[in-house]
Amino acid sequence: MSEFTPTPFDSLIQPNSDIAANIGEFRAPRILIVTDNASEIIPLRTHLKRLNYDVQIAFYNGTKLSSTPKKPPVAIIVNLTSFNERSEDICTVLKQHYASQPIPMIGVLDKVRQKETSNFDSVVIGPSHASQIANRVNSFIRLSAMETEITLRFETLQKDFGQPGFLQDTGDRSPFRVLFIGKATAAFMVVINALQMKNVEVVAAFTSFSAFDYLHDSDFDAVVMNALEQAEPALSISQTMRRNARLYHVPTLFLVDETSFDYADKAYESGARDIIDIHAETEEISGRIIELANYHRLHSELKQGFESLGGHVCITPHSQCYNHNFMDRHSERVVRSCHNAHQPVAFMALKLLPDCSEPPLADNVISAIADIGQMLKNLVRMQDTVSHYHADTYLMSLPNTNAYEASIVLERMKALVDCTAYESGIPNTALSFSIEASYVEVEPHETSFLAIGRLFNQLNNMPYTHERQIIA
Repeated sequence: MSEFTPTPFDSLIQPNSDIAANIGEFRAPRILIVTDNASEIIPLRTHLKRLNYDVQIAFYNGTKLSSTPKKPPVAIIVNLTSFNERSEDICTVLKQHYASQPIPMIGVLDKVRQKETSNFDSVVIGPSHASQIANRVNSFIRLSAMETEITLRFETLQKDFGQPGFLQDTGDRSPFRVLFIGKATAAFMVVINALQMKNVEVVAAFTSFSAFDYLHDSDFDAVVMNALEQAEPALSISQTMRRNARLYHVPTLFLVDETSFDYADKAYESGARDIIDIHAETEEISGRIIELANYHRLHSELKQGFESLGGHVCITPHSQCYNHNFMDRHSERVVRSCHNAHQPVAFMALKLLPDCSEPPLADNVISAIADIGQMLKNLVRMQDTVSHYHADTYLMSLPNTNAYEASIVLERMKALVDCTAYESGIPNTALSFSIEASYVEVEPHETSFLAIGRLFNQLNNMPYTHERQIIA
């Protein structure tokens, strides 16, 4: 085996030029996988593509890496088979190579070679299922985006509003809560027992009706559905959860018999985060469930504390969304950060128009618009900022999002608003809303002020100034 020297790193890495994507087209975030066995990482590549990532392979031959991109990827996975003992050294080299931008580094390491202290941001002990590695990487990428937004939001609060920026620890150390839905087959019960042995609180719902009763009344970190005999109930439940803003981000997992399950594509389209074969080792099954439950718990806690930052000075009381004053100042930092990181950024505006057979009461309209704002906050990512910009209009900043992706987010929001009705204050008359909406992707070197101005010019030619109606 050839001698490996971690520095200088230029002798190790053979660069590969990137092909730029056209503005407005879908540009999937790129993940770099370092491997010495191309066939070994095919399942991992498949799972990452299902999560809408572009995957580039860097092959390590014991001496050098090939095809490392010049533009930093959003994450790096080091998954070596024959040269696993070199994983830590390669991690060090790649961190030096991309020192200008912190990148989540995930290592797939053998148990016998794991160090107590690691250069990796996260370590997955092999052998691990490809979906578990993919979900770990996805979680770290999202957490990295959250950390960036936390820094920016603290800066806005401190410099523009004179407020200290800090997140309080919720102190929630309670066991994970997992909802199991479906028939209590013997195989299903084995998984439930394995989770309970890991101090996971398991709630069982044997019908779809009881499942939605539980989902309506309680919060869960993950939902596991028994699709061993029938796929349709699990598909329907997962689809319904994706139409509910509060349940949208709760991870759903299908427990299946892979020898007879023919609905994998439909399951992922309906929102499944993982499909687990019942014949897998019980330890693997429980590990994959806990992997997703852990991320959802962390994300939910961060988002809950994060959304209240700023208090009454920055937040609109009715909707609990940020006001226009905060948005005008914060959006400048969001755009600057994305430009510096060579990432796209989009703005979106939604104007809500009451749709009612009889004129609704004004207070009911105000209350319904505020409820929709809270629904939008639940739907978007933690790093997205939702502002109650006008009395009837919400403005959102969407970092690392291009025009194509913004259009998908808009359709999702429209679908939720379209299927929601409110009290109008008039007997036997429901209040619903139609949406006038627009979005723009910020052009290179364009300021937030100019981009938002362009956005409102598209939306009913609404004039854009800093003098806006303040919502009481």
